[in-house]
Amino acid sequence: MPLALILSSFVAASRIRGAAQQYVLAAHRIDPVLAPTVMFGRTPARGGRGEVTSPDVFRRMLGDIEADALFGMVDLIITGHFSDPEQVEIAAGVIDVAEARRAARALGRPALVTSVPAGDDEIGLLLVDGEDAVLFAHRREASAPSGTGDLVTASFGAGLIEGLEPVRAAERAARAAAEAVAAAKAWRASELPIVALADRIVKPTAEVRIERL
Repeated sequence: MPLALILSSFVAASRIRGAAQQYVLAAHRIDPVLAPTVMFGRTPARGGRGEVTSPDVFRRMLGDIEADALFGMVDLIITGHFSDPEQVEIAAGVIDVAEARRAARALGRPALVTSVPAGDDEIGLLLVDGEDAVLFAHRREASAPSGTGDLVTASFGAGLIEGLEPVRAAERAARAAAEAVAAAKAWRASELPIVALADRIVKPTAEVRIERL
């Protein structure tokens, strides 16, 4: 059973950050374990005021996760927003450096860049892996809910767990983001409808323009 550890912020009423990623991973049949670095009721972009997880609480939280022997089962770690420098030190203490290095070397250290301008009416996802660079572009909407980058991160990570090549994982992530944005526009949704789109995020059919750079 694949397991992912998310160290990021949690926003109860919005599909952003860890709150979005846990649903994307669940759609891919990957169990998410979310350790929030800060908690909000609503997105700070709309005036939400959060509560930072104190270093002591964050340390105990990760200690409890370790006590349940979950660290040895983790296939993917996603780090996002940290609200306190000490949180970064604590997180670094639980991520096995040798394993992270091995995984990065095995993948050739690909870099994934979101929200890349791709033309007057396009926005894209850029994958750079060694000498190869591939752009996945789709239509830019005048407005879109926040959280597409978080969706892409979780989708890409899920693809790697599933054994996809980075370029295929990136392509699917780009299609999933385009699918979610289009659905939000059609449904006039203020948040990405990740749960309602679970199957379509796993097997997205949205069109993207693929360009090797």
